[in-house]
This record gives sequence, structure tokens and C-alpha cells, in this order.
Amino acid sequence: MNKYDRFAMADERTGLVAALDKTIGKWGRFSVDHVEVVLAISLAEDVDPVLLAHTWQNESAFKFYPEPNTNHSDSIDHWDVGPMQANRGVIQANVANQFLNAKGIDLMAALASTNAMFIGDPLENLRLGARLLKRIGRGTITGPAETILYTKLTTNEWDAAHESYRNERRCVAYTGPLARPARYQSWVKYAPMFTTFFKLYAE
Repeated sequence: MNKYDRFAMADERTGLVAALDKTIGKWGRFSVDHVEVVLAISLAEDVDPVLLAHTWQNESAFKFYPEPNTNHSDSIDHWDVGPMQANRGVIQANVANQFLNAKGIDLMAALASTNAMFIGDPLENLRLGARLLKRIGRGTITGPAETILYTKLTTNEWDAAHESYRNERRCVAYTGPLARPARYQSWVKYAPMFTTFFKLYAE
């Protein structure tokens, strides 16, 4: 069975594309190309394809060259750019203080953007976002009005937690506090669908 037939079969069994169309159809559509990119990057960066796909869905509706979120700033270092809407200032600070390892990633290509569109390398941006997802989630995660959504975990608690719970925390932590309740609800709805979809696609 070729990849197009596998995609059609997995979609027929899960209804994923139609469900996504209701949420992001105005801005983008999930296709076999997105599946192949997610699987390649998840393998290269050792990140769950469900976590990566769900985050890409929410950050840019599966666009490869999305417009930036300027966060109402003229300073490029405040912008969220690329498929994973990586914040340029935060990423560069995290690399500088060694919180995030960007070895082997071309940061200039991963973060290049004008105020109209991303002009860098979408694959480098996706790899960078995947690495950030792997790095976050263990600390205290707050929501609107500094409400604590998840308490900080010790190293032992984090190591003992199921990977699905770690991924839930990662997906929620990836976005800003105001958007975190909605990101959690999206995860609850779509993570099981993506999980089944990728399992079927790989058969």
C-alpha cells in the first residue's frame, strides 16, 4: 500500500481530516506531505509525532511558510515565526543560556522572517520546535491570571510519569498562559485521533 492509500485508510478510520477542517480549515489542511514531514522530524529529533503534529496544527494550521505573529511589536526579536511559531527572542535566549541545544540546526534559517511571511527553512524551524517541546513541561505551568495548571515535578517524578502525561504538559507549556486552557482542550480532542492515525499509517 503506498503512502496515499495509507493516508486515505487512516483518515477513513479516524475522520481526522474532516475534524481538523472544522477547526483550522480556513487556514490550512492536513495532508500526506505533513504526515511524512512529521514522521521524519519525529524520528530525527526523538519526539512523539502526535505531539509534534498537534503543536504544528495549533501554531500555524500546518503551514510551511506562515506569516509571523509580531506580538504587536516592531522588534523582530519579539516575533513568533515559522511553522512552529518559535519566538525569536525566547529561542535565542534559551540557546545562549544552554537551556536549549541547537547543535546541528541553522538558527538563522530556522528563524528568518519578514513582517509579512516566514522566509527561512521550515524544516529547521520544525526541528527547533521539536527540540523545545522535548525540553519543556517539567516546571510549574501557569494559565490565565497565573492560575497553576500543573505543579513542578522533581526529576524522579518526571522520569516516572507516563510519556503521554509528559507530552500533555509539553503541549500546554509550548503556548502562552492565556492560550493554555484551549491548548489542553485541543490536546484532549485531537491527541487520541492523531495517535490512532499515525499507528494506522505506519502499518
